Amino acid sequence: MTGRSLAGLSHSGLYFLYGLALVLGWGLGNLYVARTRDDLKAVKRLMLPVYLLTPPGVLFLTWATASATLQAGVPLAPVYASGIFVILFLVPVTFARGGRSRS
Repeated sequence: MTGRSLAGLSHSGLYFLYGLALVLGWGLGNLYVARTRDDLKAVKRLMLPVYLLTPPGVLFLTWATASATLQAGVPLAPVYASGIFVILFLVPVTFARGGRSRS
């Protein structure tokens, strides 16, 4: 399978990319909070890169399946989508830490 055969796979435009970033960020942020609720800080530090760095790869891969004209029109779309993901990932993580005492 060549790169040309993947072009045009995403016909809905790149707005789908931002929606995917929103869903991934909010969902994985809540999942991270739920899974690391009772874990030690060392375990949380090991899990954070997996939850935070893997989904932007999915966003870049989704952008790469768009046609060349869409990619040329919005070259920074995966970077913006990654920013949306990180912000929405950090919202539940930040609020989960705010309710606990810091000792």
